Amino acid sequence: MKYANVASALGTLLVGFAAALVAYWTFRYMRAQGTQARADSVRDEYWLRTVVSPTSIEPFQAFISELRRDLLTFDTSSPTVQAADVEALFARATDRFNDFSLKFKSLALIDDALSAEVEGQLQNIEDSFTTYIGSLRLHLTTGSTAPSRSDIIAALTDGMVDLFKLIQMHQVSGSA
Repeated sequence: MKYANVASALGTLLVGFAAALVAYWTFRYMRAQGTQARADSVRDEYWLRTVVSPTSIEPFQAFISELRRDLLTFDTSSPTVQAADVEALFARATDRFNDFSLKFKSLALIDDALSAEVEGQLQNIEDSFTTYIGSLRLHLTTGSTAPSRSDIIAALTDGMVDLFKLIQMHQVSGSA
């Protein structure tokens, strides 16, 4: 009987000790995870707020607004629109798209996959613009139907919003 009580007490003591060890390691693990998550969040927020946003996001939004405004000044039904004007717009915009391609690569500091997704979306926006310019060139040289300005303006706006959503989804998912 005496040994049964000792065995029972020893069993209880061992279970209590094991529970205390598990609680201790769980606490340490959760604390380390929290510390790492905070460090990741601070690092990613820093890069996004101080590097990517001022050099890429804000200027890109201004560029798309400027490009939309330039497109609105082109009255494709007017004989005053010259091919040289279209070529100048295309050259300026292409240079800016190339600049933004380099600037958005800074997202790789946060996440390589995000950088690649944003680069793909930027390429889609540029492709839409290039297709529009190609159709506009064709219209000016052959008299074919003029491309829709409202369609390209919508494509530029929607493309920009989709690009920003990629960054936002990355932040919301906890990866940033």
